Amino acid sequence: MENLGNLTYGSYLWHFPINVFLIELVKKEQISPEIFANGLFITAYFLGLLGLSFISYRFFELPAQTMIRKAWLPLKSFS
Repeated sequence: MENLGNLTYGSYLWHFPINVFLIELVKKEQISPEIFANGLFITAYFLGLLGLSFISYRFFELPAQTMIRKAWLPLKSFS
C-alpha cells in the first residue's frame, strides 16, 4: 500500500494536463465525448496515470529526495 501512496503526488500533478490533452484530442479527432464514460477508457486512463506517476516518482521525485537529504542532513547534525 505504501508504494501506491508514493504515487499520489505524481497523480495529483499529472491528472490535469492529461485531462486537458485528452479533451483536446477528442475535439481534434472529432471523437464522441461519450468515450469519457466508457469503462475501458476510464480503466486505461487510470492505469496510464499511475504509470506516468510511477515514472515521475522513480526518475524525478526519488533522485530529488536523495539529493536534498544528502545536502541537508550533514547541516542538521550541527544544530
